Amino acid sequence: HPIDPRSMSEISDGTPNTLAVIEVAQENAVPWMSPLDADEAGVITFGRSGTLVHAEGRSPGFTNAAFADGSVRILSADLSPETRRALVSIAGGDKIGEF
Repeated sequence: HPIDPRSMSEISDGTPNTLAVIEVAQENAVPWMSPLDADEAGVITFGRSGTLVHAEGRSPGFTNAAFADGSVRILSADLSPETRRALVSIAGGDKIGEF
């Protein structure tokens, strides 16, 4: 079921390659304790279609992202849709290069 929690052991793509949290502008935010998640389409298009944009006060074209391993990285709006899709998948067997 899409809203059931997932365990860390289910992340076969590797926790450093699995997006957990992404910083967005207030109007696109999902409350932390909400039983909802950002949808894949929103993550794939952030910074391109205006669906998700950087938080105010940050550098345009970039956003902070936290990964399942606890690391935080800056993502560019120029990140390819294929890489974005791979980052939101936990078990797709995706090959992710440098990003």
